[in-house]
Amino acid sequence: AKKNRQQFKQMKIEDTTVLFISGESSVIANPNDKNFLVSRMNAFDKAIVNGIENYSKFRGQIIAEQISYSIKAGINPNKIKSAKEIREEALNSEEIGIFDKLKSLANEKIDKRLLEEGIDPESEKEKVLKVVSNITESSSFRKTLETYSRISISGIQVAKVWEKCQINKPCRVAVLLARTPEQVGIAKAILNENSITVRGKPGKPIPKEWKVRDILANIGARIRRDENGNYHVLATAIAVPQTNNDTSLNVAYKNAGSLADGFIRKFAGAIITSNINSNISEIENISNLGNSDSEINQYLNAKITANSEAAKIYGISLISQGPVIHPVNPDVNAVYVIK
Repeated sequence: AKKNRQQFKQMKIEDTTVLFISGESSVIANPNDKNFLVSRMNAFDKAIVNGIENYSKFRGQIIAEQISYSIKAGINPNKIKSAKEIREEALNSEEIGIFDKLKSLANEKIDKRLLEEGIDPESEKEKVLKVVSNITESSSFRKTLETYSRISISGIQVAKVWEKCQINKPCRVAVLLARTPEQVGIAKAILNENSITVRGKPGKPIPKEWKVRDILANIGARIRRDENGNYHVLATAIAVPQTNNDTSLNVAYKNAGSLADGFIRKFAGAIITSNINSNISEIENISNLGNSDSEINQYLNAKITANSEAAKIYGISLISQGPVIHPVNPDVNAVYVIK
């Protein structure tokens, strides 16, 4: 992974605004270890989480600042217009949606605190401003913002991968994640059997035979557009047979197939989760988790899993499968499945 890589950037490409996020991680197993390919896959998962967490933290801070400024401006009628103008300049449409929901949560917490401390909003404006700062700058409120921001960009795709790998040395991996406003709509449509067929500009045919570099570079689920402009969700998974006999090989193919199915279902669950119009009670659930990263991760994973299990996904079929090796250690024979 390169040093000083820009972690997130929003770019205009033709008529679409694309959000790019980068993330990095290390592969725990050395390349000469039989578990290297499994460890490599786990490292890419961590890199994805790393990128999303860093971006969510950055975006959460910006939204928190706008919430604090907006509430404080509300106490001074002369500043309400300027606060709205600054907010519209600082936040995109998705972030304004998060702003509106979290501002409601902040106002509830502020009203409750003012009542508890017996502060009169009309005559004790300085005390009110202090309460606003204490709540909107608190670690728990910032964590809630970060978590809700993470939910909103769930289902983001890996657009490009890098890996720096040498035999007998730990490997580093990096990912470039990409997300467009249209992505959620496309994903929901192609995951719904009864939806109207979604088409875009003609792309390249979905290959039946894949090069090793393309197999290794496909991480998780991706949306691809074929030569007719039809969209497909593709997922690639790799498994390593425990022995050299046919039974072990068949088990490896089944495991890889199950993993690929799981990637598509998890992608669907994440897309559904990111598109949920959460109400205040849902946000309160996140807020009540406090600052515990493990509890927050468990909560998010449970929501995505529940949504992925509830989703009716049609048309998952085998596209390609076969043997694959990683160039850094050709002695480890693995198998891949693409669905």
